[in-house]
Amino acid sequence: MVLRTRKGREAEALVLAAIHDLWTEKGYAPTVREIGVRIGMAHSAVHGYVRALGEAGLVHDEPNIARALRLSAAGRARLAAGRGSDGIEAAISPV
Repeated sequence: MVLRTRKGREAEALVLAAIHDLWTEKGYAPTVREIGVRIGMAHSAVHGYVRALGEAGLVHDEPNIARALRLSAAGRARLAAGRGSDGIEAAISPV
């Protein structure tokens, strides 16, 4: 279940953006730990968000396969909608 609080929605957006940005930069799926380092969140918290985003159909992750995390079409649409209006890109893109 994706969190419906403001803070939860912001964290969800940061995780989605980090997954996209790390994929774009590296050319392969990021680890949960890499996502956490990018956004300043404990990897255990990131794992919870990834699981919730998966349940919501926004990301896909193959169990027992390393680096299999990817955004779904719905996740990409949610990210595109959010980046234009709330500055998520500036919050996560490297300086």
